[in-house]
Amino acid sequence: VLNVGIETSGSKISGFAIDDVDIQNTDGHGVRLHSYVTDYSINNVTISNVTHGNGLDIESRNTGFSITNSTFSDITGQNNDAVLLARGNEGVLSNNTFGQNIADAAVRVTSDNTLSGTGNNYQTGQRLCEQFEGGNIIDVIFNGITGCD
Repeated sequence: VLNVGIETSGSKISGFAIDDVDIQNTDGHGVRLHSYVTDYSINNVTISNVTHGNGLDIESRNTGFSITNSTFSDITGQNNDAVLLARGNEGVLSNNTFGQNIADAAVRVTSDNTLSGTGNNYQTGQRLCEQFEGGNIIDVIFNGITGCD
């Protein structure tokens, strides 16, 4: 069993905040939010030293979220991303720092995601965004997020 830092207990959860938390040294995802989780914020969170998962793993159909002023680094292991957004998510990513040793992309998105925000920083030479869905990307919109066009 992998050790996940914070995980929702299921889908259809709404209206919460993860604020000013340091999550480190997990075997699984730093934070995992299941499908249909809405109206939440992740603010001033540091996620580091994740060995077998994504820093922040957001499943399908999460809406009304904001991820702000957070730092992601040392997300290692095969195909691990700092932030993974599955299908149909809508939210804001602003003023986040994607630091060193991220195994794959800083932010990976699949189809039907709408993201907005500004002020995200990432390590030189690292990909801020990777779009992947079996080679077919549809309806992914980045509003004001540079490095994701």
